[in-house]
Amino acid sequence: MLDFDEAPRGPIDVLLTAPTHTVFSAPALASVSDESDPRKGFEVVRTLTDSWIAVTLGADGVLWFDQADDLRTTPAFDVDAIDTLGAGDVFHGAFALGLAEQRPIEEVIRRASAVAALKCTRFGGRAGIPCAEDVDYFLSSRPDSTHEM
Repeated sequence: MLDFDEAPRGPIDVLLTAPTHTVFSAPALASVSDESDPRKGFEVVRTLTDSWIAVTLGADGVLWFDQADDLRTTPAFDVDAIDTLGAGDVFHGAFALGLAEQRPIEEVIRRASAVAALKCTRFGGRAGIPCAEDVDYFLSSRPDSTHEM
């Protein structure tokens, strides 16, 4: 899995062909694709990689392609954020864990989004990371809202 948070200077060919899953930040996708619209950026990047790709859009959720090659969105959870420090890091960590646990990709994204949302409700970087039980409880009270674009 590649956490593509910042576009490097120089060739990116190896970076885009090595991982099975690549999750871009919106600024990194825009930098790599020269497109400010994430949907257009996806079209450019898809020609550069066979990797599964997604882009995190903060409060606007996550855009990604499913196995049928349809663009899908998983909305962000609505929370009262007090500290966003580390939200992207915990998203990527939870995403990698979900892949390692061989969860369905929809569940991986939803769970990673929940971890990031919960982190934002707590002060502190590492100190604000939620435990698995907190994530399970958080998800149990919210319906799944992933949908096709």
